[in-house]
Amino acid sequence: MKKKISFAAVGDSLIVSRISKTDTDMLALRTILSENDIVLTNLEGSLHEYEPTIYPSQVSGGDWVTLPPQTLEDLNWLGFNLYSLPNNHSFDWMCGGILKTMENLKKHQAVYAGIGSNLSEACAPAYYSTPGGRVALIAFTTSFEPWQKAGAQRKDAVGRPGPFTVSHKTVHHITKEEMNTLKAISQKTSLPFHAHKDSACSFAGMEFQIGEAGTKTYLDENDQALIKSCIAHASRQADIVLISCHTHEGDPKDPEKNTDFQEELAHFCIDCGAHAYIAHGPHLLRGIEWYKKAPIFYSLGNFFYQCELIERQPEEFYHKFRDFDSHATAADVFDYRIQSGGILGETNPKYFQSVIAKFQLSNQEVTEVKLIPVTLQFHAHRSTKGTPKPATPKESSAILTHMADLCAPYGTSLRLFPTYATTTPPEAP
Repeated sequence: MKKKISFAAVGDSLIVSRISKTDTDMLALRTILSENDIVLTNLEGSLHEYEPTIYPSQVSGGDWVTLPPQTLEDLNWLGFNLYSLPNNHSFDWMCGGILKTMENLKKHQAVYAGIGSNLSEACAPAYYSTPGGRVALIAFTTSFEPWQKAGAQRKDAVGRPGPFTVSHKTVHHITKEEMNTLKAISQKTSLPFHAHKDSACSFAGMEFQIGEAGTKTYLDENDQALIKSCIAHASRQADIVLISCHTHEGDPKDPEKNTDFQEELAHFCIDCGAHAYIAHGPHLLRGIEWYKKAPIFYSLGNFFYQCELIERQPEEFYHKFRDFDSHATAADVFDYRIQSGGILGETNPKYFQSVIAKFQLSNQEVTEVKLIPVTLQFHAHRSTKGTPKPATPKESSAILTHMADLCAPYGTSLRLFPTYATTTPPEAP
């Protein structure tokens, strides 16, 4: 019988403030996390100290997120030993931020995947050896601007630093009469119209097809080939392959639900040989699916979400939501956003509910997932808000009941206990 490998995975760690290593809640989290062979999180932001060689991008993933490099010491102390880096904030501080982040990760001997000085580095698996076997991590993001992607190295041109990105396309399905209307609009305006074939066209930068009304998203075929190649390589070099995906996209009417390509992407990775798929990004929990006996976590939400403690922001930040004068501080903008209803979700209590997902792999199969509820202290003062601690029994009940509702559409049932829940692969039909 092969040895087992135990895993703990959480969502995004946007950690700005150092933690207390004598705090009872932190010690409790450390106990939960550090008893596992592999402990994974996504670092949401750049690791730097605003060095003179690092410049902010004109456009950010929301705020311009900087994580003090010293917070890696705290995360390592909590038990984290594997880090996913690509997300919509990876390029907030442009190429300099990417390179300095890599420098600080290596300085703290952190094992990470998903960013690099070129595309080859960004999509390379990271490896971590445990007593039960070698684990590979492949990490990418689906949320990015096109110019933020890591670029391929050539013999005649240097590659571009950046994150490993996975693209998708959006297609709007309309009637033939509606497509003729788009063509007529183009003829009367400067909006471009291009017919690809009788049943498809592009108009004003959007794709349309004749069919049943609705909008669908599809995984990019070129990125499919790259992912398949990465997983095939990792499968030869490691016993277990994990996928980490940062993805903000979702159902426009319900952010707790996926859009089409996210499920297509998760299934594709498992079909290619991945043993577990761990997503994060929308700041909310989403459901869990068992696919070919492999767990798919469509979002583990936030783990640290200390965005309101960021101290330094570029000029564009002070004009993004309302014009502030030169004397304003970042805290002034955060106050305004909260007073305006939580422009970026600061007043949404679901952003501050999360779970730690724990599971074991034996003979390359997961037989059970355990979910441990975590609260990020929504009602606390800003100095504490966004910092995780184990949920109380009352909070646990609310979080786990909600998770059960999110899992139900995937045919995944949760067995609820006072302070945790479990789920197992459904029996084969």
